[in-house]
Amino acid sequence: MRKILLTIIVVFYTAFVLSPVVIPYGDQHFSYLSLSFLKGRLDLNEYPFIWNDVAVYNGNKYLPLGPFPAVLITPLVFIWRVFGGVFLHRYIQWIFVLGVFLLLYKISRHLKYSVRDSFFWAFAFNLGSVFVFTSINGWSWHFAHAITVLLIFCSIYEFLTRKRYFLIGILYAMILATRATAVIGIVYYLLEVIFSKETVKKKTKNFTGLFAPILVVGVLLMLYNFFRFGNIFEQGYRYQQIYSGLGKARDLGLFNFVHVPGNLYYLFLASPTQVFMDGLSKTLKFPFITYDVWGLGIFYTSPYLLTLFTYKFRERSSRLLLFTTLLVLAPIIMYYGIGINQFGYRYALDFMPYVFFILMKDYKRRILSFVFRAVVVFSVLFNFYLLFSKIFI
Repeated sequence: MRKILLTIIVVFYTAFVLSPVVIPYGDQHFSYLSLSFLKGRLDLNEYPFIWNDVAVYNGNKYLPLGPFPAVLITPLVFIWRVFGGVFLHRYIQWIFVLGVFLLLYKISRHLKYSVRDSFFWAFAFNLGSVFVFTSINGWSWHFAHAITVLLIFCSIYEFLTRKRYFLIGILYAMILATRATAVIGIVYYLLEVIFSKETVKKKTKNFTGLFAPILVVGVLLMLYNFFRFGNIFEQGYRYQQIYSGLGKARDLGLFNFVHVPGNLYYLFLASPTQVFMDGLSKTLKFPFITYDVWGLGIFYTSPYLLTLFTYKFRERSSRLLLFTTLLVLAPIIMYYGIGINQFGYRYALDFMPYVFFILMKDYKRRILSFVFRAVVVFSVLFNFYLLFSKIFI
């Protein structure tokens, strides 16, 4: 009976992840950037998409987001172009999402969890966290985050198994070219090398393996920026076309301590919002509550994370992961953007894999308690309720 139930759940999840393939979405910036690459260009002048978030410089339109997703799909974009079509993110994003699910299952099995509990861990992240909206949303920034999360979990799995530092360096070089803030996660592996009992020669080799790919890609990104903006450090965020509210926040600085309270609020404290019957009374109507597109606190989307407050963090690796998480978090909470049009606090995905790995690794037993599994199920159901609440408003 359990196998039948598990099969039904997996089939449902696969259908859920595949659903965007038949649902139209806009904001396919990476597909258009790939088309430009195929023409030997770096701009997006020829292609239609939402004006918001595009950087305009010297009369040209550029994409501030890292170019790796566009490079990754270029072969598929080329094939679609040959047949007269445009390749869209949603055609391949489901593969990345299922890849995250599979990696979490494999990491759990490596940590000696049962098959059932390994599936619970995978569902906890994929459906019981902010990642659930990214799973089914083919917009450009969600596409980039799906790739980033997959690469981070690939790195964690590689570290747990074969520890090929050069491969981990390549993975983080790809992350650098996708979401620059997320590359700070490489600090965890650097610290693991420093505190390892290897010889100086071996440590030097591992350091080189980690840094060399990142250095190469970093130089290429500087050239990419220079050819677009005449500045090797300019990605285009200063020139983004954004609405006036965010524009005023950006005027205070792309990164500034003044943005910290707002980001922390949406990361930890923002709660579901009420759905009122009218604009005068406080009478609620179905679905009664919904989510704010500016963000939703991480303990609403993933209440099982509260388990972390019971941990002692005695292992060195856990403390290093926590330190790395704080380093990744620092520039995120100083960024002006916050991340509108999201479910939960999307920028948390830059560090959520490390937090989730701690949760899995340091769980007191290798058998999930009934209470923990119940909270995971509640998280999934609650997230679905909030996601679908927008349909009835």
